Amino acid sequence: MQRQTVMQWSRSWGHRAHLPQCAEIVSAKRKLFGLTVVLALAAANHSLLFSAVNTNAATGSRAARMHAHVAGGSLRWHSPSWRPLVQVRATDEEASVSIGEFMLGTGCEGTELDALATSLAQTTSDKLWDMTDFPKMASTSPVSGIVQQEIPKYQRWMSESQFQAAAKRIQPSVNAKTVDTLFKVLAGGNGGFIMKDKVDGALQSWGGTSTFNAGAFQASMLGAKLNIGFAYWFLNIFAPFCTYFFFLRPPLLNFLGIDLLPGLPKWWMR
Repeated sequence: MQRQTVMQWSRSWGHRAHLPQCAEIVSAKRKLFGLTVVLALAAANHSLLFSAVNTNAATGSRAARMHAHVAGGSLRWHSPSWRPLVQVRATDEEASVSIGEFMLGTGCEGTELDALATSLAQTTSDKLWDMTDFPKMASTSPVSGIVQQEIPKYQRWMSESQFQAAAKRIQPSVNAKTVDTLFKVLAGGNGGFIMKDKVDGALQSWGGTSTFNAGAFQASMLGAKLNIGFAYWFLNIFAPFCTYFFFLRPPLLNFLGIDLLPGLPKWWMR
């Protein structure tokens, strides 16, 4: 009887000794699960956004295409049967510089980029827009008989392909990736279009028709890189953090006991 009591006591003591270890394992698994959820959310945000932006509208490979509104302030989805109100962004991957190459400065040769920027600075934005052919705008009004009012040429936005053609006229032997790098600088990042008033300001800061200001050009490139870096930080770090902190943290903590930020206050309990 005494031996049986000792065995039961030893078993219960061993079970109690393993409880802290089991609790640590469960806590680690919960934290790993929560971290997986946050990383999956960040990956989903990234893929959903850039799969829409990188849609090849020229080949019609998607069932729906993204078109820019005439005011340039919003983006709308239209079916392929709709005609674009302005030019659709279409890029040639062989002639385009990736975001990583642009951020690291490895997409093109620096001397060729400086030479193209110098030639472009000596060419006013009026000449740049004059040597570009803009297609006539098509009406997308559902009411028949409505004639779309044509936007003045100097108020139109220039696309990447149009800028490529204009740059080839200025320097026929320039590399396409060098032109795409300069386009990203003028667009202030990974934009699909450039506007004449912003191009005016950039060309004037680079020296205009006088001596080329390499420092001002590098400042414009740095500003474009900062814009891209901020966009990636916002989409891949700040947005997933806010999603977890405000929307996922309360249910994960209440129902699963998972809290990746135990040191921060629980705002929903105040």
